[in-house]
Amino acid sequence: MNIAQQLAEKYPGIFDPLIEAYEKSIFGDRVNTRPRKIIEKLLDRDGEIISMYLQGESLEGIADRTELSTEEIQKILKTYDKRNVTQFGLSEKALSFRAERIQNAKIEELREKIECLAQRHPGVFEPLIDIGNNIAYDDIETYKRISKVVKSLSKDKSNHGEILSLRYEGFSLQEIGDKFTITRERVRQIIKKYEGLYTVVGTKEWCLRQLNKLSDPQEDVRIFPSNQELNACHLKL
Repeated sequence: MNIAQQLAEKYPGIFDPLIEAYEKSIFGDRVNTRPRKIIEKLLDRDGEIISMYLQGESLEGIADRTELSTEEIQKILKTYDKRNVTQFGLSEKALSFRAERIQNAKIEELREKIECLAQRHPGVFEPLIDIGNNIAYDDIETYKRISKVVKSLSKDKSNHGEILSLRYEGFSLQEIGDKFTITRERVRQIIKKYEGLYTVVGTKEWCLRQLNKLSDPQEDVRIFPSNQELNACHLKL
């Protein structure tokens, strides 16, 4: 059994392009030693690291099992990226798994940022939380759109979160504008920018969320607001 066969048996379906390149280097007219060197490194240690990663192991988990730092592991993974190793890269299936893991990690990071916003502005961004919790890893368009929104709201000098919070609490456009020394029209433009991503008290969607809270045993608040409380929050009701 040659080293390519050993690699195929140990890590089935992961390094097919590399194995194919090795076979060509043996039987072709020109001898290419690079595939062999890469296979030797994979059989020594790198293959186990890549296999663990593709099976869902975190960088920290791999570090604990290999006594390497997460930075060293990331460097090894990058070495076998198809862009850097050309035809000696991972199989399409392995690349797909890797891309999915990377995107899922980005989505989890985005959800953490949304959660921070939700803690700073309780009740205001429930629609944004719902969207964040339901982003599919391959829905790149939604991911980019929500990332842009969260980045805008999270800026140190941004007052958009506070503006939406005040609107949520029932303040008029003029009152909000006076507070931040901006025009009523500018307040309207800012609020319009986040349409569908913040809570509007009294809407059908808001009422349904409140009803769902009544039946959720994990919710601390199970008392539905009175009409007086609703009117205090939103003068249009």
